[in-house]
Amino acid sequence: MVVITTMCRLEIENFLRLPELGITYHHKPYAFHPDWVMVHGDEQAIKPHGGLTALDASRRHGKSVVCGHTHRQGISSFTMASGGSVTGVLTGFEVGHLMDERKALYTKGTMNWQKGFGIIYIDKFRVTPVAVPVERDGSFIVEGKRFG
Repeated sequence: MVVITTMCRLEIENFLRLPELGITYHHKPYAFHPDWVMVHGDEQAIKPHGGLTALDASRRHGKSVVCGHTHRQGISSFTMASGGSVTGVLTGFEVGHLMDERKALYTKGTMNWQKGFGIIYIDKFRVTPVAVPVERDGSFIVEGKRFG
């Protein structure tokens, strides 16, 4: 009898077959701009209002934050100022979710989630987050055009 075994490390990226899809899983905050990072939403306490979990994370990181996993959608900002001068602005962006809520039986139908996704526009110096809500019928509007 011949037994062949292969070693595969039990990691989320392997479990989800992300390498096969050409997707890189980042274990640490991912800096996609000098002033912004992406983090997983459950790395801090989840707040009940969209945007506030990411804003709380931004204050910890000292950079603006975009996150998912909270199933909430929202953008919230915090302006830092002293002596009448603005020293900086931190923004938290939670992108929402695209799941079928009927499959989330564990919520017993009482979830506080917002269906949608996010778009981030980046130019040389600025990042502009845009929350795109998805309606009950699955439609949404981007750049003035309705989809769905």
